[in-house]
Amino acid sequence: MKKILIAVGMIFCVAAPAMAGDLKISGSVELQYRHGVDNLVTDGNDGFKTEELYIKIEKEVADNISVMIKLDAADLDENDGNTEDVVEEAQVIFKNVLNAPLTIYVGKDEMPWIQDYEKFLFSSEVHGKEVDKVYGVHGQYKIEGFGSLDLAIYERNTLNKNVADVDTSVNESLTARLKANKLVENLSLSVGFMKEGQNDADLAETNDEIGVSIAGKYKWNDLTIHAELVNINKHDGISEEDIIQAGLDYKIGKWLLKGRYETVDNDKATGDDDTFTALGISYYFNKKAYIVIEHEIADPDVGTKTDETMIGLALKY
Repeated sequence: MKKILIAVGMIFCVAAPAMAGDLKISGSVELQYRHGVDNLVTDGNDGFKTEELYIKIEKEVADNISVMIKLDAADLDENDGNTEDVVEEAQVIFKNVLNAPLTIYVGKDEMPWIQDYEKFLFSSEVHGKEVDKVYGVHGQYKIEGFGSLDLAIYERNTLNKNVADVDTSVNESLTARLKANKLVENLSLSVGFMKEGQNDADLAETNDEIGVSIAGKYKWNDLTIHAELVNINKHDGISEEDIIQAGLDYKIGKWLLKGRYETVDNDKATGDDDTFTALGISYYFNKKAYIVIEHEIADPDVGTKTDETMIGLALKY
C-alpha cells in the first residue's frame, strides 16, 4: 500500500503542472547554521544544514474531495536508505462528510495527540514524541462553540521508531485529541491520547505504548504562554517517561522573543530529570520570511552539560 501511495504521489507531482484549475503549490525552506555540541545527535559537527525543504501540492478533484502531497527534499541527503522519508504527507481529503463538519484524511499523515506548539527551530522533547509519517485514517469533527475532536487509527512502522521490528496492523494503533479553543477567547486547552501497538512478534497488549497529553495555550495581547505535560508508558524501552514543557513568546514589532524550559523524568538506570532550556530571538521581514538566533542548554541528570547555538533562515512560498 505504501509504495502505491508514493508512486501515485510522484505521478501527481509530475502531472501537476499540466492540471488546470485550483492547483495550489506552496512550500518552505529552513536553513540552519549550528555551533556547539549537537544535542539531537544528528552529526555533532558545526556547519550548515538544510533542515526543511518542503514542497506541498494540493488539488481539488471533486466537490469536497481533494488530494495533497507534501515532500521534504531535505531528507534526500541523509543517506539512510529510507527514501520513503521524503514523502512527508500524502492524503486524500474528504470534507463535509455526511453534510456534517467532519473532515477525513486517508493516507500518510501526522496523527493528532500532542499540542505540538513549535516556534523554535530547535525541536523540543515534546515535539519528538509526535506520531508522524505513518499511514492511517484521521477524522476531525468541528464542535461549534467548543473546538474539535480528532480520532485516528494508523500503522506503526519502522521509519516512525528507530527499532528493528515489523509493522503492526492499522487497527492496533490509535490516537485521539479533544481541543477546546472556542470556549474562552485566546485560550486553547487540549487532552490527547495515544496507543501504539508493538511488533507482530510481541502480541501482549500489556506491552503496547500508551501516551497521555494535557496542554494549554493562552494569548494576551503580544504575549503567548504555553505548557504541556506528556506521560508515556513503554516508550522505546523506558517503562515510564514524563515530559513537562513550559514556554512563552513576546512580540515587539517585527521581533519575537521566546523562551522554553523542559524537564524529562524517566526510569532509565543511568538517571533521570534531564532539563532543556532554550532562548531565542527572531526578526520577521514579513509573514513568510524571518531570521533567528537561538541557544539551547541540555543538562542531563547523569552526563555532561552541553549547549548549542543556531542561526537560521526560514522562507515560505
